Amino acid sequence: MIDHKHQQYKNMESRWQKCRDASAGEHNVHEQGELYLPKLTGESDTKYKKRKMMTPFFGATWRTIKALRGMMFRKPPETEFPESMQPLIDNIDYAGNSLISFAQKVALESLTVGRLGVLVEYTQIGEDMTRADAQARGARPFFTMYNTESILNWDYFIDNGRRKLSMVHLREDAKNYNEIEIKDGEEIHRVLMLEEGVYVQRVYVVGAQDDQQAIDDIIPRMNNAPLPFIPFQFFGSDSLDADVEIPPLMDLVDMNFHHYRQSSSYEHGCFISGLPSLFIFGNNDDTKTIYLGGSTANSFPDPQASAQFVEVTSAFDALLKNLDRKEQQMAVLGARMLESQKSGVESAEALERRQSGDESILADMSQTLSAGLTTCLQWLAQWSGVQDADIYIRLNREFLPAKLTAQEITALMGAHIQRGLSYDSLFFNLKRGGMYPDGRTLEEERGLIDEGGTNIV
Repeated sequence: MIDHKHQQYKNMESRWQKCRDASAGEHNVHEQGELYLPKLTGESDTKYKKRKMMTPFFGATWRTIKALRGMMFRKPPETEFPESMQPLIDNIDYAGNSLISFAQKVALESLTVGRLGVLVEYTQIGEDMTRADAQARGARPFFTMYNTESILNWDYFIDNGRRKLSMVHLREDAKNYNEIEIKDGEEIHRVLMLEEGVYVQRVYVVGAQDDQQAIDDIIPRMNNAPLPFIPFQFFGSDSLDADVEIPPLMDLVDMNFHHYRQSSSYEHGCFISGLPSLFIFGNNDDTKTIYLGGSTANSFPDPQASAQFVEVTSAFDALLKNLDRKEQQMAVLGARMLESQKSGVESAEALERRQSGDESILADMSQTLSAGLTTCLQWLAQWSGVQDADIYIRLNREFLPAKLTAQEITALMGAHIQRGLSYDSLFFNLKRGGMYPDGRTLEEERGLIDEGGTNIV
């Protein structure tokens, strides 16, 4: 396969996979085998497989992501748009997802890997079809989200002193291009580019040796005119640039895998020590097979031979303390998304802002996502013919009421991550602390969080 990846993509690819696997949980982690759990010296494939199966993966990463996204959407986003756009807002991606559902997906992706992109496009229509006829048949503008692994390459140029996007190279889902025949090992890529100041799309079949353009150039038109820009919005965890950023929960993910490997040592030790070992003293028959268990009896020619079982009585306190410490560290790393770092002497107002989350990392992320989604909404409005209207979406930025301290939220999140506190109980405590609107029920909160398709356990 021809390599079209940007160097920044290559530098971050392994970290993205690590974040994906950690958030996906034990099945994906076990599937990766030695990538996350190395073999022991002299360990056979069979013994390694058994050890891996006995090693649990602690689901701290996914539980933290779910909790943080729930806090980000604990209040409905503020939105402003003309009433004429309501049908588009209710089905923003042409797949049945509302704007809020789509925003939840964007937030989930940003929390998981820290990067994604959204393309605003219009249903393709034939050159001989009028816009009115096309709209009558369901043609309309919509959002398409691309995960970071699908954004292979990009480039900018300087236009009047400002950096302007000139190219985005995307890996496409082949099922969206049924009219294109591809062979095993081939992929469909779409390149968005500015060519002589005009926005052009080209679709390629990418194979091992070369790229073949699959269909004629596509020149999208907005209000019967070609576009002078690429309507593709990058989303980072704290910026809207294409430049790749380290995932926001990378430290927690790394700690999650340290915990996983330490868990293997503990579980392996428990397995070995929990099975009594038979020691035979005085037996001179080195070739005789010894059977253990059941009703099988063993006889030895040496009348002086004796045997006894030996087992380990240690509780592996050092390993257990190490595991507990890592679980606490993961809780702290997740909770730090909800607080800013204090510097110098704070006023009472500054302290209240910091404790409420107004200056937290998660609040910065919420503001960044709001700005990017607002830009996409404004492009959608332009494509719909809407002009001179206030259009925006603002995600919630209030996560922690002043009466909940950082230590308290760390304790709550830690208990939730360690499965010592159910989501129902977490909701109860946070609601009592003022984090949820008056009258909001658990079922309503689950519905708002679940609207994007993610189940809360």
